[in-house]
Amino acid sequence: MKQINELINNGYSKKALEIINKALTNSSEKLNLYYLKAKAEFSLNYFNDCIESTSKILLYNNKDFGVYNLRALSHFNIGNIEKSIEDFRRVIDINPEFDQPYNFIGASMFNLGRVKESIEYFIKCLKFNKNNNQAKSNLINALTMHEAVGENIYVKLNNEIRRLNNSLDFNQDLEGEIAKFYNNSNAIIKKNFGLIEYDATQLYRRSSRYLNCSRHKKIFNKFKAIPKFCFDCFKIQISVKNVIDLIRLHVFFNQYNFKQNLTRKCMIELRPNINDMYKGLIYCESLKQADSIKKELKNKINFNANIQIKKGCTEFGNLYPGFKKLNSKYSDLEKDWSTIEENFDKNNPNLNIFKNSNVSLTGFFLQDILVFRNWLYFAQKIHDKTYKKISDDIFKSNFIDSKLE
Repeated sequence: MKQINELINNGYSKKALEIINKALTNSSEKLNLYYLKAKAEFSLNYFNDCIESTSKILLYNNKDFGVYNLRALSHFNIGNIEKSIEDFRRVIDINPEFDQPYNFIGASMFNLGRVKESIEYFIKCLKFNKNNNQAKSNLINALTMHEAVGENIYVKLNNEIRRLNNSLDFNQDLEGEIAKFYNNSNAIIKKNFGLIEYDATQLYRRSSRYLNCSRHKKIFNKFKAIPKFCFDCFKIQISVKNVIDLIRLHVFFNQYNFKQNLTRKCMIELRPNINDMYKGLIYCESLKQADSIKKELKNKINFNANIQIKKGCTEFGNLYPGFKKLNSKYSDLEKDWSTIEENFDKNNPNLNIFKNSNVSLTGFFLQDILVFRNWLYFAQKIHDKTYKKISDDIFKSNFIDSKLE
């Protein structure tokens, strides 16, 4: 058993499965072998097989929370959300202080649009493990979409920051208002918590339209195939020269009354070989809509910015230059990637089951300040000295350091 377990832990799960399947024919330790079989299957992403193996164990021992947890994770990974939640709740019944199921139930609730419930589960997770960074990030993000009260430190910090200054005006003194808001918010965080590690470098204001970018990017990264959806994805890209103007743009995105509530984001560029280090994006539903909003923005943005319409992700056009043409169609590239997409969705159903996005609240949040910290650190690293106009109090980001190596 020890040898098999070591094979799995060292990445030799296929070899382990061969040994297990032979041993199952005449072994008296079938339950232990089935557990190792399930563990190996999970590590190989054989989630349906793992569900079958764990179910066999539970016929004889329905008190092992680790087995329920493994089956719950397998259900989660193939998109069986309700069955996943059911098994995670069984884990909690057996071991209520195990933190992982709370986070996964919270993530499921969030993706189902039940943000209030997701927040409650993220808080429970952190109650039992304050160092669960995934739950921390999930909670901080969820608080931009639903109000919450309570004694959780992130909820308290978020509410204090929202009370501090929720009415930054897009006017001539915006730079001074940003500096005041940023430094006062950091004083609140330091007083109540200290250092918060937060790896995000993008700030969204989301609409209800679900873009499913994670699916599309995984397909491209694995198969170098551009999903059909992306040929109708038009973005207005607003590039700015420094970190102050990036924060100005985020304030503008947060407050401007767009005729359509479109998803928009501001970001620093950490991908290699891509220009425009500071940018904002507005995700449009058609080229006509993008043209209209571009004209509208030219009279509204009162600082130096380059506004252009782009199609899909930059990496797509870099590999297939024909894609960059705004009027290009799927057939123009003379590629048929439909089978790739069908097979990918069959093997990754969890990436294609959610159809709606949770809508952002207006105002400013704990998440904004934590991302501003990362933006200012990035500015310092690339010698953009305008960060000093906001604050000299810079917070190191190991995440950004790793990306810039």
